[in-house]
Amino acid sequence: MYNSFSLKKVLELYAAMPLILIALAGTYKFGYFSTFDALWILPSISAYSLFYSILITTLLFAFGSILSLIYLSVSAWVGHLYSLIFSVLFVTLSIFLIGIETLINLSTKLIPLYFGVFYYSYVHSSIFGGQIEQYFSSPLVLFLTIIAFGCMFGSGVNDANKAINNKTLPVVLFDKQTSYPNDQSDWRLLEAIDTRFVLINLKNKTDYGYEMKVVEYSKVDSIY
Repeated sequence: MYNSFSLKKVLELYAAMPLILIALAGTYKFGYFSTFDALWILPSISAYSLFYSILITTLLFAFGSILSLIYLSVSAWVGHLYSLIFSVLFVTLSIFLIGIETLINLSTKLIPLYFGVFYYSYVHSSIFGGQIEQYFSSPLVLFLTIIAFGCMFGSGVNDANKAINNKTLPVVLFDKQTSYPNDQSDWRLLEAIDTRFVLINLKNKTDYGYEMKVVEYSKVDSIY
């Protein structure tokens, strides 16, 4: 059984979790929109878009917690050494199957999952006692947190650059357009804000960034 101090500490850790998830999702969005020179969108970001980002972050965080629970359960059954060996073999097999480059690109998107693994392990150590809490001093936790948020920012930047280079943003057509895109404009949907769409023209970039405009959804004929 854990004492009242441990219970208080655990409650504080869980109380901080929603703030961490929101901050991680917000950091990703910051990196994404900064690449388009469109940070002005952040204060007006739609509730759906923010909810979707937080939902993805939460699901990854929860999956990381489940992985940590499985690891700790297996460790208690077969021992930490065998669990560690299995983990190393699993990572090695993953690298062999999907390739190191793909694994590195994927790993930047799984920061919330790592947070979930660490968070659950830390909480478990706080309740039942363990070495992880001794190893992770405040400066180290702060350093790892900065690295995690930096990776989330980098992931947003990377996804934005891919959207630009691969032209994966949704194409927007207007009522009077017979064909699209053309040599002058390539309007894409960057973000939806309530009943308005933020559009970006990928074929018109100046020293100040890409051409953008905000239009009412009624002005748009189709999006694909």
